[in-house]
Amino acid sequence: MDDQASSRGKITEEAFRFFDAPPIWFALIVWMYPLFLVVLFVLIACVLGCPDGLGYFMLFLFFASLIFLFQSSRWFRSRVALIAPCWLFLVIACTSTTQGALTSAVTRAFSSVNSQLQKLSEIEARERQSKEHSVALEPNPQLLERARAVSKLASSCYSQGKYDESESLFLQSLALREKHAGPNDPEVAESLIGLGLVYATRRQFDKAIVAHKRALAIDEEQLGHDHPIVASDLRNLASDYKGIGNLAEYEKLIKRAIAIDGNVLKSSSLS
Repeated sequence: MDDQASSRGKITEEAFRFFDAPPIWFALIVWMYPLFLVVLFVLIACVLGCPDGLGYFMLFLFFASLIFLFQSSRWFRSRVALIAPCWLFLVIACTSTTQGALTSAVTRAFSSVNSQLQKLSEIEARERQSKEHSVALEPNPQLLERARAVSKLASSCYSQGKYDESESLFLQSLALREKHAGPNDPEVAESLIGLGLVYATRRQFDKAIVAHKRALAIDEEQLGHDHPIVASDLRNLASDYKGIGNLAEYEKLIKRAIAIDGNVLKSSSLS
C-alpha cells in the first residue's frame, strides 16, 4: 500500500512539474489553445451537423481547462498577462470561421429538408393531376346523353340541308364525347362520320378525309377490321378520295369494304 501511495505521489508530482515547466510543444498548444478548440468544434459540427449542446460543452471545456491551468501551473500564471490577449485575439479571429461552419451545416440541413419537401410536393401534384385526369375521363351519363341528342339534331339538320348548323352541332357532340367518353370511343367516331359527310357535301374533301380517317381508325381499333361499320367507314373515305380524283385509293378502299361485306355474308350464312 505504501508503495502504491508513493507511486501515485510521484505521478502527481511529475504532472505538476510538467505543468510548471512544460516543454515547448505543450507551451505552443497552450498559446494556441482557442484555435485548436475552434478547429475541433468546426470539424465536429461539420461531421455531426452541430448537435445540440456542442457549443456549451466546448465552452465548458475551455473554462475548465483555464481553471485547471491557473491552479496547477506557475508557468501559466506568470504568463497569463501575455496569453490572455493572444487568446482574445484568436477567439475574435475564429468567430467568423465558427459562424461560417455552423451556417454551412445548418444551410446544408435545411437544403436537404427543402429538397425532400419539394419532392413530396411534386409527388402530391402528380397524384392530384392523375386523380383529376382519371375523374375527367370517367364517363358522365347525362352529358353523353346530351351529346347523343345533339348528334341526332345535327343529323336532322344535315338531312334538311342546313349544313352550317349541322356542322356546328356535330362539332359540339364531338367535343362532349371526346371529353366524357374518351378520344377513342366509337361514339366519337359517329360524330366524326357525320362531320365528314357535311364536309364532303360541301366538297371540302380534305377536311372530310381527315374526319373519316380518324373515324375509321377508331372503329378498327374498337370494333375490329371486319366489322360492318368499318366497311361503311371505308366507303365514306373512298368517296372522299374519289372527290379529289384519287381513283387508285378509291378502288383500294372499295375492295376492302366489299371483302368485309363478303365475310359478313359468309358468317351469317354459316350461322
